[in-house]
Amino acid sequence: MPLLWAAIAALVLPLVWRSAARAPALAFFAGLLLHLFLDSINGGILWGAPFSTQLFHLVTVPPTYGHWVISFLLHWTFALELAIWVWAAWLYRRSRPLSAHRPPV
Repeated sequence: MPLLWAAIAALVLPLVWRSAARAPALAFFAGLLLHLFLDSINGGILWGAPFSTQLFHLVTVPPTYGHWVISFLLHWTFALELAIWVWAAWLYRRSRPLSAHRPPV
C-alpha cells in the first residue's frame, strides 16, 4: 500500500531530518520504494489502495514449469533483481579498502 508508506515517510522524515537517523531512514524508504517498483514489474502492487483493489503489474510470469518458483527464477524479469544484488555487492566492494578484503597474516 504505497499511500500508507508515503504517509509514514511524510511523518518520519521531518522528525529525523536533523538527526543521525536521517541516513538510515532515507535508506529504508528508498529500499521500500525500490521494492514496490520491482514488485510492480511482475508481482502486483495495490498502487490505488485504499481507493482501488486492483493489482498493477507490467509483466505476467507464465506458469511454464511445474512450480511457480522455478517459473519465476527462469523468467527474464528475475535478472533485474539479480542485477541489483550484483550492483550492491560491487558498491560494497568498491567502498572498502583493499586491505579489508585480505585475510590477516
